[in-house]
Amino acid sequence: MSSTLTRPSLRLRRTLAGALTTALAASTVALLPTSAQAADPAPEPTLTWKISQQFIDHLSSRTLTDGVTFDAANGFTFGGGEGSFNAANGVTTMAYDGTVRGAFAIGTTEYYSVTVSDPVVAVDAAGEGTITAEVSATNGAQGSTPAASTTPARVTVTTFDAAASDWTVTGGLESLTDTPDWDGVLAAGSEAATALGLADGKPVGGKSFAPSFLGQLTTGVRAHFYASGAGSDTKKNPAPFTATAPVPVATITSAAVTQQTPTSLKVAVAGTGYKPGSPGIYISIGETGSTDVIDPSKYLGTVWSGNPGTPDAAVKADGSFSTTLALDAEAIAQLDPTKSYSVITFKAHGQAASDPSQTASAPLAIDFAGFDPLASTPVVSAPASSFGKAAKVTVTVPTVQGAGPTGTVRLTGGGSAQTKALSGGKATFTLSSTLPTGARTLTAAYAGDANYRATSGTTSLTVKKATVSIKDKVTKKPTRKKSGKATVTVTSKVSAHKPGGKVKVYFKKSGQKTVTTSTKTLKSGKATVTVPKLKKKGTWKVYVKYSAGTGYSSVSSKYVGTLKVTK
Repeated sequence: MSSTLTRPSLRLRRTLAGALTTALAASTVALLPTSAQAADPAPEPTLTWKISQQFIDHLSSRTLTDGVTFDAANGFTFGGGEGSFNAANGVTTMAYDGTVRGAFAIGTTEYYSVTVSDPVVAVDAAGEGTITAEVSATNGAQGSTPAASTTPARVTVTTFDAAASDWTVTGGLESLTDTPDWDGVLAAGSEAATALGLADGKPVGGKSFAPSFLGQLTTGVRAHFYASGAGSDTKKNPAPFTATAPVPVATITSAAVTQQTPTSLKVAVAGTGYKPGSPGIYISIGETGSTDVIDPSKYLGTVWSGNPGTPDAAVKADGSFSTTLALDAEAIAQLDPTKSYSVITFKAHGQAASDPSQTASAPLAIDFAGFDPLASTPVVSAPASSFGKAAKVTVTVPTVQGAGPTGTVRLTGGGSAQTKALSGGKATFTLSSTLPTGARTLTAAYAGDANYRATSGTTSLTVKKATVSIKDKVTKKPTRKKSGKATVTVTSKVSAHKPGGKVKVYFKKSGQKTVTTSTKTLKSGKATVTVPKLKKKGTWKVYVKYSAGTGYSSVSSKYVGTLKVTK
């Protein structure tokens, strides 16, 4: 594993971070974790490392700059640590400040030196770790060997393995103590060993610092960092180190109402910086500023990240979570409009008091007017109809938000009042087929339910007169001397009823006076009339006049056929 993080990029990042912090302070204060608001400033992360006992004992002429300190028991301490540690998966990038220059000198004569600057400790998701640093070395002239030096360059100094569980919280910081790799790092006779000019069989047992580190050293000092078979080999191995990093800050990144009705409230919540696994966290809604993080019953809509029934609330491997909190009517009734509320997270099972690292809060904007019953005006659909036909009226109460309206609708103005239950927000009414013709106003009164208040809507319904068809059938032909009989039938395709009213039949022939029957009243749409004597042989045209009953259209004269008089 390698790191591309350099000191210039680190310094730029720090400058930008400071500016960003200043710019965002006012807008994000409310989203800061409760624990962070209350706690003292965290101590500065450091890296404590001897590099190796050989480095301490042999390169004992030391020059320390940029804040590095030294003590014989622990070695060098590099301060100014910046970066991050993910408690969920152990992924770490921590950069530290300072320079250590160790030299071997006798009197005033320096023979060789090694300089290690601005180390970076990094661990990837697979647990593979590196310590990189800006490294350079010098070698004084000795006999026929000329002086040599290397230009500072960032290289991997050594490698190690570390899991997330290897870190512990100590003194307000995450802390990792580990021993870097030594055995089998660089195989003797390998291409890399040959490129470094190492003799056959070296390093002994492959014991070495990282090959890139050896390559950054001058040849005169290189042997102090791999097993060469000398008596000092027991001191050459990389020394254990202790790296510290900021404790990940549990932060609620978003908390917003996504659905609100008089009987339900849904809040989408997301956060980062949390620890996965047991015991998990509680995610709740509570009064802003609440300090009781022991009893989850003091809060509303509480979700436990470890509950198999709410898998979406589980803290993921990267320390993030997202879930939805839901309040029902009973919980909503406990909210006080005079108070402000926040989404709160805290360590589950009563452990928050002793470990506030999972405690965080974010303000929650609740519009209490949103709990008032919703208003949805019924939409009444009543297409024009005809007398004799049962009109269909549909009433729709639209969904405004959340659950759709339920309950009943009462329809008036269309004959007898009717009440129907909504199904899918709709109710269908069948009106009487004998509604008088003309325009009328229908009113649909919705009774309301737990979410919706009572409302009403209107529409106009027009009932048209039914049109008719008329037929005449002569059942007994008249002659010049005798009268006959005929049956008049009046029907309507648009009405389910038999038309009423009166009919009169007219017989017309050119040059002859029009002959009429007496007016007869329809019974079940029929009437039998007496056809008077027709005094002239030949063909007579037959017409019917229909004087409509209630609900039907009258016909002043309808040609229905001919009648031939033969005798």
